[in-house]
Amino acid sequence: MSGRALVSFILLTYNQQRFVRDAVRSALGQTYSPLEIIVSDDCSEDGTFEAIAEEVRRYGADHKIVLNRNNSNLGIAGNLNRAWELARGEFFVVQAGDDISDPRRTAALVENWMAPYEVDLVVSDVNIMNDGGQVIRLGAGEPVVYPTSLDQAIDIGFCCALGCAVGYSRRLYDLYGPLDSRIRTEDCVLPFRAYLGKGVRYVPVALLKYRVHGGNLGFGLRYKRRQRTWVRQFDAELATNRLAVVQDWLRAAELSGTVGVSGLKKLHRWLRLAELDLLGYKGTRFVGVTLAARALLEGLGLRKAAGLMKRHFLRVDLRTS
Repeated sequence: MSGRALVSFILLTYNQQRFVRDAVRSALGQTYSPLEIIVSDDCSEDGTFEAIAEEVRRYGADHKIVLNRNNSNLGIAGNLNRAWELARGEFFVVQAGDDISDPRRTAALVENWMAPYEVDLVVSDVNIMNDGGQVIRLGAGEPVVYPTSLDQAIDIGFCCALGCAVGYSRRLYDLYGPLDSRIRTEDCVLPFRAYLGKGVRYVPVALLKYRVHGGNLGFGLRYKRRQRTWVRQFDAELATNRLAVVQDWLRAAELSGTVGVSGLKKLHRWLRLAELDLLGYKGTRFVGVTLAARALLEGLGLRKAAGLMKRHFLRVDLRTS
């Protein structure tokens, strides 16, 4: 690659009026160039977009700025898809409207994207702050990317890179297309796509302050569970997300041609389990017994069948299958 790559800094917002000014300022303050800043607001119902526009009007530097406001609420995946459509960069850096990026975040992610060899996704550590902006923990306190290889991801049926802290090659969009609208955890899709190609690199430096306030996914979900607001309906939404994620994995694996027959069979098993799990959230307790029996008959294994029984007959809150 000759010269410096054009980078698209994507700021995704929705109903974040309290926090969005700081988020916009951190985006506008990025030191990397050439940079385009794309702010995509998902039809906020409060004053989020007006606050964004006011901050942008005050800005006088050289970065190109693209403001987008969706005509209707598209959801997490839809808003990101729209931002991808608008982006012209070779590398995308993503931030949410309630987080704050270090001024050198883009430059550091781009440097680690290319050296010592090019990868498809880069993820940094983060510091955790509360809703008042006070840092309450240095570092995420857990791995920000897991697992560390494609084979592991296929074996365990899990793959995640902390979505608030990533930058990734445009090719992850160009090769595999937009996200399914049911997907809420794009951070489970993009690293899998990256492992199919040039891989993932971890940067052990906190380049972003991640805000925990109970209204976000990821860390926010744990907050909700501590506050006893975790409900089965929300679990069903996560099961819908899980099915769409695994479908994306399988489709991308088939498109890439880099996964062997054994790996594809394992992905098909994870897909079947996700289908059965979602059926469980749509039925009565006794459906769980039927689903567990089907899992055994279809060779998904005793542990997976037991997980279906626990979630859908005993109604145990179980995060792993």
